[in-house]
Amino acid sequence: MRKPLSVIKAIKAFTIIELMVGIFVTILAVGTFFKLYTNSLKAERSTNLRTSVSLYGDQMIESISNSIRLLGLNNEYVDFDPGSSAPGTIITSAIGGSGNDVVTFSFRSPYGGPISQLSLPASGSGTCTFTIGGSTALHSGINSVQLMSNKGIYLATGSISGNVFTSATLKDRSGANFSGNCATDFPAGTLITGSNNNYTLTYVNAGADTTVTLNNATTGESIINFSSNAQSAYQIPYFVFQFLREYTLPGNKMYREWVTTITDPVELQQVKAIRVGFVMLSTIDRTKKKVATAGLSTTLSFCPFENMCYNLNDINKTAYVFRRVIYIKNFDYLKRNADISY
Repeated sequence: MRKPLSVIKAIKAFTIIELMVGIFVTILAVGTFFKLYTNSLKAERSTNLRTSVSLYGDQMIESISNSIRLLGLNNEYVDFDPGSSAPGTIITSAIGGSGNDVVTFSFRSPYGGPISQLSLPASGSGTCTFTIGGSTALHSGINSVQLMSNKGIYLATGSISGNVFTSATLKDRSGANFSGNCATDFPAGTLITGSNNNYTLTYVNAGADTTVTLNNATTGESIINFSSNAQSAYQIPYFVFQFLREYTLPGNKMYREWVTTITDPVELQQVKAIRVGFVMLSTIDRTKKKVATAGLSTTLSFCPFENMCYNLNDINKTAYVFRRVIYIKNFDYLKRNADISY
């Protein structure tokens, strides 16, 4: 039966042009979403890689800073003396010239051991009993502690039970037996630490081969053990280590300067801070290696500190800067500079 004309007019279909337009719009939409998706994956990967590099560098600079921050806490500056260990040096001088490619710094610090305060004044006379804040502040194997009070620095040997340390001997820094009143000389809040640890920080730059190590010789612990070569994903081609001296010039003018070495005990006593910084290079940020000769005319400078920069012109590497200024003002805070002798 033949359909009426009105029914035939109601039946519609897509033309070739409409189909082509529809296909084009669909492809455009799919392509846009795919591009956004791939860009998102690349951005996430790049962010994760950069974050991993930052975490790696932050862990290294923090480990170095923590141990140095407590340097001199127990008044054992003799081990800070370059006469008994290599002086601190830097990879580049303060004015940007070439310097030493090896840094070795040996020091003593209670970092890594127990540090706490007395929760109550000490009791007894001659040999004292110390109540320590926190029952787990000092472990049961501790048989010697150092105490820092307004009267000076003391070394006590004895035994610990819970949070109470009972001294068998108690001597001052010169080795003389303590003869004062325990409660008066060791009030609540007196700092108490375990024995110091011997640390050595070393940086070596041998061209493409670089190393950074921080070792605790007392415990045998290797805190940082970084090494790299030309094929490594990470390199540290630039390292800074300096001391801040603060002293008085004629006319009572205070003067501060960052120096690379400490040459005598007077300078040693003037040290107020140490700064450490380095540049870390990474190749894992690059998903595709670029032509080695491309972009070499462009040089970027990365500076841990002012006028102390590393120049990078390799476009296949990304540079990261890590820095810390570590103030070692333990004796300034306690107004005890007069008690330091050499």
